[in-house]
Amino acid sequence: MNAPAFRHILLMGLQSTGKTSYLAALWYMLDQTTVPCALSLKNLDGDRSYLNLICKAWMEYKAVLRTPSDSEKLASMTLKDKQSNQLKLIFPDLSGESFLLQWSKRQLTVGYDQLMKQANGGILFLSSEKVEQPVRIDTVVDLVAEVNGSADEAPPVPVPPTAIEPWDIEKAPTQVQLVELLQVIASREYFRAPFRLAIVLSAFDVVKSLGLTPKQFISRQLPLLDQYLTSNSYLFDVTIYGISAQGGRYVSPEISPVMIQDAVTLRNRLKESRDGVSAKIWAELDEDTKAILESDAPNLQRTLADVLKAQLSRDDLYDQNRFVGVQLRPETMEMLSGHQRDLKRDADLKALNRKLLEDVYSSELSKEWENQKEQTQLENQNPSNRVLIVGDGVVNQHDITEPIQWLMR
Repeated sequence: MNAPAFRHILLMGLQSTGKTSYLAALWYMLDQTTVPCALSLKNLDGDRSYLNLICKAWMEYKAVLRTPSDSEKLASMTLKDKQSNQLKLIFPDLSGESFLLQWSKRQLTVGYDQLMKQANGGILFLSSEKVEQPVRIDTVVDLVAEVNGSADEAPPVPVPPTAIEPWDIEKAPTQVQLVELLQVIASREYFRAPFRLAIVLSAFDVVKSLGLTPKQFISRQLPLLDQYLTSNSYLFDVTIYGISAQGGRYVSPEISPVMIQDAVTLRNRLKESRDGVSAKIWAELDEDTKAILESDAPNLQRTLADVLKAQLSRDDLYDQNRFVGVQLRPETMEMLSGHQRDLKRDADLKALNRKLLEDVYSSELSKEWENQKEQTQLENQNPSNRVLIVGDGVVNQHDITEPIQWLMR
């Protein structure tokens, strides 16, 4: 059977698997000349302003906006190569919530079903650093043996029964969800085999220390998916890529234990409610957390980090009366003014609250942010060179369209 002259390709994947970051980097690469890009944009069917927005975040080393399933901003773009072969890249759900719904509720939207009917292939995203692993049977057997003990040991001390945490279908192993997603595609009456599928392992730079190729990573970390694809090679024609669309980790406002520089003083400030912010935080702590903080426990530093980390997502941390006597730095005041003026992303709110906490606890909380050095190194690179792709048949490791090119062949 001859390959169609015009292909429809679906962008697929569960939540937080790198689809939007890939799209942001793709939009940048299509409009630059530093790194050769084998494809160019023919036309766009959707909202250019949204693409510009996520591309701007990518350029500024910020996490791109998370897209809710009910507010998709882009429908598709048509790309062409130098021989004028064309491909339509379709984005049915950048957020991944529809794909999660397909697994958890066994529901398939009419719109997505129609898009699959048109599709000749797809790009399936999964995050190399966010793989939910299954519980192995041999692990359970070991635990049972440890609990029961050997016959010559004293009987175990009875343990009071604890509440059983209900199973959450959304936390099922990643490979189980992905195999189900592919099985649904293959089960449709209009399915045409072999369905070309480019699997993209996003954030591949994070796991490069493992020394694995993308294929080896799938084989070892997601063996069920690997076995399904191998045994169903007549259904899916697969190539696997590892991609770093960001180039590395961005600076993060998250607070870790090592950032607590003076745990005792910070604990005392909270406990004694010496200022408005400390009083607010202490009043809202549960009794178990207060007991840990009051006991000089070995994990005091970690508990304090968790307490401050919980403040990062609050949209009501700043209150003028609560911050009386706190000297805000000019950079904090600028961020505060911008936040009050505009509706910002979660990442911007966390960054603002981190700055506010640093000003309140100027001696107790470090001003060194996570991944700060790594981002500085990224900022010294040409933006086009931040993209890195590995996989069989890759010609240009900095051309983010490599998976799309393979789908066009």
